Amino acid sequence: MPQELEKLLEQAAADDSVLRGRAAEGLGELGGAPAEEKLCALLEDKDVIVRFKAAVALAWLGNEAGAEVLAWALGRTELCFTALQAVTELGSKRLFEPVRRFFSRWHLHPLERVQAAAALLCCGGPEGEDFLRGCLKSDKPEERGLAIELWGRLKMPGALDLLRGILNDSSETHRMDAARGLAQLGDKRSLQLLDRVARQTEDGGLVEVAA
Repeated sequence: MPQELEKLLEQAAADDSVLRGRAAEGLGELGGAPAEEKLCALLEDKDVIVRFKAAVALAWLGNEAGAEVLAWALGRTELCFTALQAVTELGSKRLFEPVRRFFSRWHLHPLERVQAAAALLCCGGPEGEDFLRGCLKSDKPEERGLAIELWGRLKMPGALDLLRGILNDSSETHRMDAARGLAQLGDKRSLQLLDRVARQTEDGGLVEVAA
């Protein structure tokens, strides 16, 4: 057994729930069948945050075993955004209804609603795409910025041209979001532009993201 996996499995059995939570995160990063098996076991942990971290880790590994925990987390203010990110990655139809109900709530934070739209789309709700498309033209900076990044991450129609256009426009205020979107889109046709931006811009944050 690899030393790192052995250490994480030992940590996952610790009395301290903080250590077990860290083990869940580490097992998610490590991946592989033994890690997933232990994460599934941690879904039964006596500490709810450990269960949540295990569910999130499993979602990023494409495993639906923690779907019920993620649905529960949508009702927790301090956990819902992380849960939505995990659901977006997982794209489980089992979570369509919980996400739809969340998306329909009043008084959501703009970023929560944008991320919920992405999760809804990935779970099979086309209305999520309509909302994200509208956010691309939003006059709320945080809303538009996240939508731009997600457009690349979700490999939406026309993403390459949209993101390259934004990044190539020196007057745009969302160039960093476009760079992140291009990185997640993973289309090699954007490499030349990203390299040029990384070498020529004076914005240190944008240089780091483009590089």
